[in-house]
Amino acid sequence: MQQQPSPTPGTNPGTSIAQKYGLQRSPLWPGVEKAALAKYLKCTTCAGDQTLQVHHIVPFHLCHLVYRGDLELDERNLLVLCEENVKEHHLLVGHLGNFESYNPGGRAAIETEFVGLTSQQIKNNPTWQALMKSRPAPWDQMTHEVRLALRQYLDTNFPFIPTAKASAPFPFLDDGIANPEAVATTYH
Repeated sequence: MQQQPSPTPGTNPGTSIAQKYGLQRSPLWPGVEKAALAKYLKCTTCAGDQTLQVHHIVPFHLCHLVYRGDLELDERNLLVLCEENVKEHHLLVGHLGNFESYNPGGRAAIETEFVGLTSQQIKNNPTWQALMKSRPAPWDQMTHEVRLALRQYLDTNFPFIPTAKASAPFPFLDDGIANPEAVATTYH
């Protein structure tokens, strides 16, 4: 599996990927992002404080596409990683080399396995190599079953928190008929 190039510092690959799927970030995102960067002042993996980015454990575009847009803004799905050229923790550890995918090891793998390693050390790490072999496919390559399993994973690991606008998330059927309201909502 090939690795994507690192983004230019200060750019946000999540926004361009979301646009590919006809999605937009929530207008609440800048405030959530700012609060996360103020709360977590260092990279979760290396404790560095340069070129920090807020990482969605499961990318926000995937959450929206299975009608769990609440997780775009949910702190349980966020942590801070750096994107320095020598470390590339956001791309390598958070997305396993592809911003359209994610690390199925979740928070535990990101916070423990690769602490303090450079990008080359990560790439040589047997755990990272094994994770790369099972890296989830991008949305447009996922089967129906994998999409349903992703939604089940989110519902199990990030139970929906009722809001003033919704007591439960929209059901996700992946029946080929997208519900625009369900895709767009963050339930806030």
